Amino acid sequence: MFFTAALTNVVIDPFAIFNAPSLVGWNEIKPAAWRRPDIHKTFAVRALAPDALILGTSRAEVGINPRHPAFVGVKPYNLAVSGANMAQIAKYYDHARIVSPPRLLVVGLDFHAFNVYNQGRNDIDEMMFTKENAWEPVLPPLRKAMVAIGWQTLLSSVDTMDAQQRTAAHRWAKDGQGQVNRASMEANIIELGSQRSLFTAVEKRDVHDEYLPGPRHEFALGLNRHDSPMESLRRIVRETYLSNIDVRFFISPVHARRLEVIRGLDLWRAFEDWKRTLVTMIEAEAKTAGRDSFPLWDFSGYNDITTEMVPANEDSKTRMRWYWESSHYRTETGDMILNRMFQIASGESTQGSDFGVLLNRATLEAHLSSIRLARQRYAEQRPQEVAEVADLLRNEVKNRNYPIDHSAQNALAKR
Repeated sequence: MFFTAALTNVVIDPFAIFNAPSLVGWNEIKPAAWRRPDIHKTFAVRALAPDALILGTSRAEVGINPRHPAFVGVKPYNLAVSGANMAQIAKYYDHARIVSPPRLLVVGLDFHAFNVYNQGRNDIDEMMFTKENAWEPVLPPLRKAMVAIGWQTLLSSVDTMDAQQRTAAHRWAKDGQGQVNRASMEANIIELGSQRSLFTAVEKRDVHDEYLPGPRHEFALGLNRHDSPMESLRRIVRETYLSNIDVRFFISPVHARRLEVIRGLDLWRAFEDWKRTLVTMIEAEAKTAGRDSFPLWDFSGYNDITTEMVPANEDSKTRMRWYWESSHYRTETGDMILNRMFQIASGESTQGSDFGVLLNRATLEAHLSSIRLARQRYAEQRPQEVAEVADLLRNEVKNRNYPIDHSAQNALAKR
């Protein structure tokens, strides 16, 4: 029985780590690989030995394409992880740095991942991560053996076989380069009936999962704490400066409706302070290391791309060009990000000419001011969108009966 279970797990290969053949109707769709990146992606890094990494949350995992021309001449892998906080992103980086030191990093930065109360994923198995210790050379086979004989792996194998007959909502990217593919995102829209319905559902969820996570239902950058998420990023910045790695940082281009969520939760000042701290920290570490500062691009704000019109709720057919929903941008948007950061001519139209600003101390405050002005124009041009998000926030905060008197509740009560 024990041997049979292990053999089943190896043949079905639910986490895509045993190199089992991928057969249509048998094990082609692997929802467990999507659910457990601590298994799938850590082994993928060992197997592929990439020298270019994409780091971040699900926004980069969905939107940044490792097959883009920016990665010509290197071996890329999308190591971004859905639901990760900054400390966990750093953990994945540490694993990859030991297994296969990168020459290039593209790092997507997300405001919610820097919330000191964001606990991130709760399913990380520390044993899957490579450590700098004497036992490490003998551990990878033991890790695979542990996965092969695991009871949870057997359950995942059963689920994998069952998933072949279900929706492709969790279909893993077939190319093995770590990016979530279009089928999984499209299935989310189909399931809810329209793209606007998906926008609303994700915004409701993320008020509680990202910006006001339990049990405290608070947001704080915690910049004065030794365990601040910003310190996790600082450690990456410091290590990459010392290792002469080429790093490109960018702030994710969430849709304007998501910016309205941040504003409506009374977090706009913290959002701006976060950007200020990023600029200051990256430049300070560069000075200490005697290096030119890594570029930090801001693709957030109210611009041609982020203010794309959302289809009407009753419109089940129309699909947006740049977004899946307010949190996740499409690969087309990610391609624009990479084109801008790596100065690659795309031959496209002038749409998006205001998309992406290189931040430094000289440009930062003027840029923040321009976003505030652009927000005023957005509110004047799309009052129905602003009102809809405000109503959504008011209902979500009120209906959850949070145990503390968060400032967001006060702000919404006055609206």
